[in-house]
Amino acid sequence: TYGSQYAVKTYTIPAAKVGLYRIYRLDVSANNGGTFLQIAELGLFSPPTDQGDKTPPVFGATPDLTVNTTSVSGTSVSYGVLANDDAGGAIQATCTPASGSVFPVGSTTVNCTAIDLSGNSATASFTVTIINTSGPAFISAPSINMSGGVASITVGSLAGRNYQLQRSYTLVTGSWENIGPAKVGGTLLEFSDTPDPLQKRAFYRIIVTP
Repeated sequence: TYGSQYAVKTYTIPAAKVGLYRIYRLDVSANNGGTFLQIAELGLFSPPTDQGDKTPPVFGATPDLTVNTTSVSGTSVSYGVLANDDAGGAIQATCTPASGSVFPVGSTTVNCTAIDLSGNSATASFTVTIINTSGPAFISAPSINMSGGVASITVGSLAGRNYQLQRSYTLVTGSWENIGPAKVGGTLLEFSDTPDPLQKRAFYRIIVTP
């Protein structure tokens, strides 16, 4: 005589995953004088890892973000980053710093990771740049020094802003020209220029954007 007790466990498989799971059944029987009596049936579910899924998710474009703020402390930035899995569809990535975090003035790299049901992972990154559009453009006043025919200009700059040195010999509108590439602020910036020695004087200015 055998007493039987059954425990029922319900498993919910997402509709998108049906067909990715395998079901294994094990019959447990006892020999009762030549007649086999089934005692229990055990069902086992195997996740998609048994399917041999070795393909990691794929990120789409993760463009850099630029946000203006009037606060010297930065501002919060929200975003959503998705990756696509060939077996499970869209996956919400986990990013650091997280969406909604307060980003300081300047540039911060955001690192994201997406993991599918099989444990395959992929990473992506993008840059969030916070620009302080209020207040003065300079931490310290520009200074200029002439030595050996070379003009050296230094200026204390704000993070997140671009500083472009320009020169004119006449101050006439349209006579200003860029000297070298623009530089990103955040440190003490140094510019240099060798003006035309045949000119009696040269004027310099620094254009700050945005």
